[in-house]
Amino acid sequence: MLRTFAQVFRSPARASAAAVIALLALLVATLFPNAQLVRIVLSAPGIGFSRAVQIIASLTGSLLTNFTPLAATYTVLAAALIGINVVLALYLIARARNVGKGAAASGLLGLASGIFGIGCAACGSAILTAAAGTAFGAGFLALLPLDGQEAGILGVALLGSATYALLRRIGEPMTCAVTCAVTSITQPSTT
Repeated sequence: MLRTFAQVFRSPARASAAAVIALLALLVATLFPNAQLVRIVLSAPGIGFSRAVQIIASLTGSLLTNFTPLAATYTVLAAALIGINVVLALYLIARARNVGKGAAASGLLGLASGIFGIGCAACGSAILTAAAGTAFGAGFLALLPLDGQEAGILGVALLGSATYALLRRIGEPMTCAVTCAVTSITQPSTT
């Protein structure tokens, strides 16, 4: 698992992408409770752009002031896992596309089945499972009140399991091991 993680994030571009996505997710999570204030600041005619950015940036401090320590912890963990999951899913999709060059099914249906069911039907759907875990986990953090901290913990657990599933799938070969039993067929004699 750690070897697979290191293989994917050895690339500075992928590591940077995960960090940027995680920071964006954290920004959304910290600004969400202040969404109405953000809208007011952005639409106020007397506030210049730079001042609006300063005010909105100062709202990110709410992670330390408005969140309980437990809520702040699982919010940061969820944001990090979202960044990691997005990069892992994109890596898996890109790898599947490279393996199937020249032999992949064409058309929209082929593309959709390639993205959501990477591998064969017997292998399951790694991307769909990861996407559902990511959306479900992030949705819990965004929609439930602070009193629902157990839901945030469950969201992080779902994101963690999606990360594990993606890492496991990336570590596996892209093709299935299919065993075929070939029986000997004898041709009738023509003499």
